Amino acid sequence: MTDLRTLGNNYVEALARRDFTGLAAYLHPQVAFQALEPSGLQEVSDAVGVLACLRSWFGDVDELTILQQVSDDSLGCLALSYRFLMRTQDDWQVVLQHAFCSVSNDRIERLHLVCSGFWPVESPQSLEQMRRGETAIPDTSVETTTSAPLPHANAVLDAAGEGCATLTPLIRSRIKELESGQILEVRTDDPTAHESLLAWCSLTGHTLAAVGTDNAQGKRFLIRKK
Repeated sequence: MTDLRTLGNNYVEALARRDFTGLAAYLHPQVAFQALEPSGLQEVSDAVGVLACLRSWFGDVDELTILQQVSDDSLGCLALSYRFLMRTQDDWQVVLQHAFCSVSNDRIERLHLVCSGFWPVESPQSLEQMRRGETAIPDTSVETTTSAPLPHANAVLDAAGEGCATLTPLIRSRIKELESGQILEVRTDDPTAHESLLAWCSLTGHTLAAVGTDNAQGKRFLIRKK
């Protein structure tokens, strides 16, 4: 039996190759699928529907490169995070997706996915810069830059050591304690946190008010509650 992390890596790599026949081998025929996109929720209940959804996102792309991928089984399920750079003719986009999967007998039986949407970027200077997150994604949900004074935080969440699978659930739980307009400061050393939180704020309606660097080589994200 394949271990979960290997299965997850194989799934993401097959997706990046647009190998939809290979992807079908990782899906249970009656896989339950939910995908939360900025435009709304998609739900299907079989592998044919899942593959149709994946084709609609990636099937017509001229070039697709994995910028970052993580497979995590620490929660007892398979948690995936991957970021793709895509080119269609002369247009470039970046997409970030998080997926939580229930697996049995090397087949994914449930797949719950959150998608950032497809963000236009300028032609990449280099893949290494893109992998470090140095993209020209328009941070329309960021109110201030790191050169401006950071706004006052009403509460602080120290999330050092937390990864993509656990960071946003912790933020969601903590931000419920705040009033509308108040700010939660999130301290994290997760290298994928910036794009993850941009996507999460876009989906939830909260605002990434500012980003700063702390003294522990991590970052401080200040999220304004909607």
